[in-house]
Amino acid sequence: MKRAAVIAGILVVAAAAAGSGLLVARFGEARGFPVSQLKEGVNPATLQITPMFVIRHGGSAFALRPFAPDSQTPVGWCGGQGFFEDPATGSKWDGDGRYLAGPALRGLDHLRSKIVNGVLQVAPGEVDLGDPRAAYRPPTDLPRCDWATAAFAPGVAPPPSPSPGSLSPVTACERSSGSPSFRTAGPSPRRPRPGTCRRSVRTERRPGPSLR
Repeated sequence: MKRAAVIAGILVVAAAAAGSGLLVARFGEARGFPVSQLKEGVNPATLQITPMFVIRHGGSAFALRPFAPDSQTPVGWCGGQGFFEDPATGSKWDGDGRYLAGPALRGLDHLRSKIVNGVLQVAPGEVDLGDPRAAYRPPTDLPRCDWATAAFAPGVAPPPSPSPGSLSPVTACERSSGSPSFRTAGPSPRRPRPGTCRRSVRTERRPGPSLR
């Protein structure tokens, strides 16, 4: 009877979290993702309405905060290029969140987690800062993100992004001296005054499934 109750509890939580596309297990007060249910590599996910990217490598897994360091700008997973990118600055990180290029000063932050009995348990409110970058690398050293296929974590509003094949916002701004050479999905953006490189990104947190 006790085992049946536990299984029923897991199924209720899994149904409530269906929006993330991942099975979520609950054991008492602990919540997490069964590692065997995760695909290899990057998994956009949400837990207790907290968006994240869950990374799996075989039997190991961990969770990344889906925002640029010290920012609320969502980063996108550019699967075709194999890196995360900040659409506001052009900063890039590899599939494990390590710094690759751009003005970011460190890697993507981690949400504290551990694997218990095959389940990746995540503490959404506890963050470990990413590793500091060793040296600056221009974002133009790497390919451009294909924003048409980029994935964002559930529950965040993707900011306006460059169209495929265009320059990243920070690069366009730096090279154009006030004449941006990228397009967004909405109305044409206003051109900044010469000598300025301001780029505002609006983020929004949407309510997700409530796991209780």
